[in-house]
Amino acid sequence: MPVPLTAGEMVLSQFVFRDIDRDGVYELGEPPISGVPVRLTRPGAEPVIVETNLAGFANFLMSPGRGHISGPGEISIEVLLPTELMYPVDPIPYSTQILALPAAPGGLVAEETPPFVGLAPRLGLSIAADANDEVTCTSQEGIEWQAIEASDGRHCPVSPGRWTVRWRNRAEIKKVQVEVDHWPLRVPKPIEDAIPSGEPLTIIDFDDLITSNTLVEVPTGVADMHWQNFVATHRMYYEGAGYINGTTSGEFAAYTSSGHTARMWSDSPFDLVSVNLTIAWPAGLDAQIVVEAFRNGVLVSEDRFRGSHISPKRFAPNWSGITELRIWHESYWQVVIDDLTLK
Repeated sequence: MPVPLTAGEMVLSQFVFRDIDRDGVYELGEPPISGVPVRLTRPGAEPVIVETNLAGFANFLMSPGRGHISGPGEISIEVLLPTELMYPVDPIPYSTQILALPAAPGGLVAEETPPFVGLAPRLGLSIAADANDEVTCTSQEGIEWQAIEASDGRHCPVSPGRWTVRWRNRAEIKKVQVEVDHWPLRVPKPIEDAIPSGEPLTIIDFDDLITSNTLVEVPTGVADMHWQNFVATHRMYYEGAGYINGTTSGEFAAYTSSGHTARMWSDSPFDLVSVNLTIAWPAGLDAQIVVEAFRNGVLVSEDRFRGSHISPKRFAPNWSGITELRIWHESYWQVVIDDLTLK
């Protein structure tokens, strides 16, 4: 993203990207991450922290006598990990010498520019559970973990692959299977007496509704569904970190318009396999995302959990035989929605 400069100024930038394949290398198709704090340590002054912008750059102004970097000396730059993210590959510590060069645009230059830094979501299963539930997570290799208490249910640290979640409460046992890939999962309890659909998967990514940096109400007919209060937009339209980070494929996503309840429904039953959900703005972090499933007008399941504006959470209920889905936020902030997967 261009940075407006006046005469005698330039920037030193740290670029942060979403490392989809977790190999530490910036590659085609790996998007920037917005809103990540980056710390500059400089001689003779307090450290300064700047967040990455919409294009993934934390920009530090270099200008003699002013700016973040105001004179020669050794500096270091460090990406500060949000709790939702991790280094898939240990980063190389970055420090360099700032040199005076009067002929340069800003009068100062760096011997070396910062290496790109790739971050990935910290994987885990966030599991809805009642107080008396005993919850376990079992890997496809048969290794079982006891889920630990968490603020919104139970939690299991996991690696990519297929996992079985079991809830035990007295003689009752419920279980679901989930697939972990790039995103942390939120897993609610399965719906009682539900028969899974035999239809193929349909992934709604909102990339074929519009082709420019604008917005549009999602119309009836998309995936043969009725829609209300879902708005599709380009990830850059609102210039917010949650829209950038919540667009998990392509350039477009949807959101709950004006933060109010968004509904989609069908004349025949369908399955909600999963959907990626992100809080649009940091101000919405103190309240929960709410997802509700209805069958012929009757509420059959509900889940509430914390979201993030830095990294999406994949809500993976495998709810079968529902006829309506509602998504909203307890404090009526917008929720960004992408890669909605149905059967």
